[in-house]
This record gives sequence, C-alpha cells and structure tokens, in this order.
Amino acid sequence: MTELNNTGLATIKQALGLIWGLLPKDEQATFIAEYNKPKEVVTIIDSDPNAPKFLLIFRTFLNNIRDVNGLSKSTIFKHEKIFKNVSDYLHSVGLQYLQVKDFKVRTANALDVWLHNNLKSCSKTHSARHIEMIKRCLDYCVNDEVIAANPLAAYKPQRSKVKNVIAITEDEIDMLLRYPFQSDMLQIATHVYLFQCATGLSYGDLKHYRYENLSDGEWFTNSRKKNDESYYVPVFPLSKSIFNHYKGQLPIQTNGTYNRLLKEIAGVTNIKKHLTTHTARKTFATVKYSEGWSVEAISQMLGQKSVKTTETHYIKVNRRRILREKITLENNN
Repeated sequence: MTELNNTGLATIKQALGLIWGLLPKDEQATFIAEYNKPKEVVTIIDSDPNAPKFLLIFRTFLNNIRDVNGLSKSTIFKHEKIFKNVSDYLHSVGLQYLQVKDFKVRTANALDVWLHNNLKSCSKTHSARHIEMIKRCLDYCVNDEVIAANPLAAYKPQRSKVKNVIAITEDEIDMLLRYPFQSDMLQIATHVYLFQCATGLSYGDLKHYRYENLSDGEWFTNSRKKNDESYYVPVFPLSKSIFNHYKGQLPIQTNGTYNRLLKEIAGVTNIKKHLTTHTARKTFATVKYSEGWSVEAISQMLGQKSVKTTETHYIKVNRRRILREKITLENNN
C-alpha cells in the first residue's frame, strides 16, 4: 500500500514538473517572488492566555474615551467602525489573539493595505485615522504600564492631500438672503444655513447654544457636543436678525432633510458649490478671516482644539484679506 502511494505521488510530482516547464520564464519568476514574500504570522490558537490581547484592550480604550469625554453619537459611531474594521482584519489573518506588544509597524502596514483592498471607499486619510487611533491606544497601554514603549511611536501614516476649502462668498450670502424662494421649507432651511454662516455653529450644536446678553456684549455660547470645547461667538447683525425672526427658536430639520434642502437651494439659486453644514462653518471662518480676525480667535469661536485645523481646513484666503493686509502694511510704512 505504501509503495502504491509513493508511486502515485511520484506520478503527480512528475506531472507538475512538466506543467512547470511549460510556464513562461516570467510567470515562473512571478510565482517564486509571490511565494517568497514575507507573510504575517498566523496564530489562531491563543499561545499565551494570560498575556494582554490587543483587541480586548482596544475595546476597553474606546469605551474609556467614550465615557470620560462624553462623545457625540456620530463620533462614537466612527470609533465603532474603526474597531470593527481592525477586528475584521485581525480575524481575517488569524491574529485575533495578537498581544499588545506585538502590534508592530509591519502589522500597521498590513492593516493599511487590507483597508484599501476591503473597504468600498478608503482614502489615505481614512486609513490614517485607524492607525492614529491604534497609536493612541498603545500610548494608553504605556501609561497603564501594560507595555514599556509604543511600538508605533515613530510611525506616521500618510494622509490624503488637503482639499481646497469650500466656502460661499459674501455676495452669495447676500444673494441667499434676498432670494425670493417659493417654498417655505427652502426659505427656512436657507435661514438656518445663513445662521450657521454667521455663527460658525455646527449642525449638532444648533439645538444647544445659549444666548447671553452680558455687560461686554451679546454672545452665543456653550460647549460643543463633539469635543466639549467651550465657544464664544459675538452676536453679529445677520445672526441677530435671524435669531430675532424666529424668537430664539430656530426650526431645525433632521440632518437628512436639511442636507437634501441645501442641495435643492444650491440648484435653485445656481450656486455651483456643494452646500453642507460644514461649508457654512468654513464660510464663517473665511469671512471672519477676511475681515481681519485672527486665526486663534476664529478657532475659539468654532470651538476647535487645534488652531492648525482651523488654519488648514476652514479658512480660504481671499483677495479681500490680501487687500486688507496690503493697506495695513502701506499705512505702517
């Protein structure tokens, strides 16, 4: 029986050798190169049940920042998607029991490739957010003395090129203010959008701001739902006009309805820009910057933690700002 099996194996081996010989040299070289590529170690059995596992600690870390920071539902949803994607990757390569100390740069690189290959849409920035969240988790592990050092400390994931800031102009603001809409819903949505353009408030904060009339002026203020940062926005003429028109109670539509109406508004008024709640915040930042406000003050009014974020993603430098600085410099000379 053994002799028969050996004879059969020899026949198969001979046949494979003949097939291999028929392959073109370049295909043989490609096969060899693929076969010799370094592969992620697959460990389906938990070799050390007592060692801290990455997925378990990643879950604990995300729960902790959710509970401590009081995150918004949208931010929690994004964090859950990141966890699911990382978990799906580790399970797909048999690394569900990966120890914290073993989440190396090669693991991060392999995760990056997997995200781009397996998600319907994955930009460099989207992938980078996964790696950056993992780096934060590993820092958390260092602080808790689970590991001695963050193995990804020097790792810098690539982000997509910064997109141009989309904001509407002051002429377009004036046109929206005067446009004779035939629909009450479009008119109301326009007023809400212009209120955002005049205050910088995000959609999530439209229902939670406070109006305060203090000795140093009128303010819209509160803490942002997204990051709990405090903001203080002076009540400018446009925002005051809309605020008074609705007696302090703006009619806020659902997010989906609001975005649909903004798209319709852009079509009706022939504004060739994608109107969103974010373009309203960027319009506020751009207008205030062109008026001479500092980036630091604008960042505070927007309730952002990073001035760099405001400068890079929210402000579009325009001719009016350049002209203002030109006049200032000429007057100083």
